[in-house]
Amino acid sequence: MQELLNGCTVPNHSCVRIEDNGIVVYVDPYGLPSRTADADLIAVTHSHYDHFSPEAIDQVLKAGTEFVAPVGMEQDFAKAGISLGGVHFISPGESVDYRGIRIEGIPAYNTLKPFHPKRSGWLGYRFAFPGRSVYVTGDTDAKLECVRVHCDLLFIPVGGTYTFDARAAAKVANEIHPAVAVPIHYGQVVGNRADAEKFCSLLDDSIAGEILL
Repeated sequence: MQELLNGCTVPNHSCVRIEDNGIVVYVDPYGLPSRTADADLIAVTHSHYDHFSPEAIDQVLKAGTEFVAPVGMEQDFAKAGISLGGVHFISPGESVDYRGIRIEGIPAYNTLKPFHPKRSGWLGYRFAFPGRSVYVTGDTDAKLECVRVHCDLLFIPVGGTYTFDARAAAKVANEIHPAVAVPIHYGQVVGNRADAEKFCSLLDDSIAGEILL
């Protein structure tokens, strides 16, 4: 199972960094301690400040960095001074290819909460890397689309309030049934390490729960 985690870190909150075959992908960089200028691709799930942070983006940005983001965020990128020419805007269900990586936009929304309405078209992402598939759900508590996604490695929010809580996230992870599941979206805006530990304790025995934050 460890090989599925190779090159994967959770620097903070919901920020996921994946390095695979020399390509560095960030999902939702936020609250980073220093400038690294190492991002080949940045995937943004939605426009909330803890997911679309121009300050953190600037810390990982380098010449030639490209982006994937939901349709509807064009003004957010323009306001941040990011050239739209390097951004692939996609809708739920659409895909884009980047240097041999297939990136699929998965709907991410709330079902009974107002924070992430389905009509916004916000996203999680499934990355098909050579040899492994990685699903970062984005901010969601919607089970239906999540459980249809096949992946080897799952990053899923557990902090509650705005997303799945630990128990709900574990139920969904058990239905997706990846080889490895990693809790995110805690410890900064909402939730804490206890939520991550509870999530891991509720996973099926055949799923490895890994805490990276």
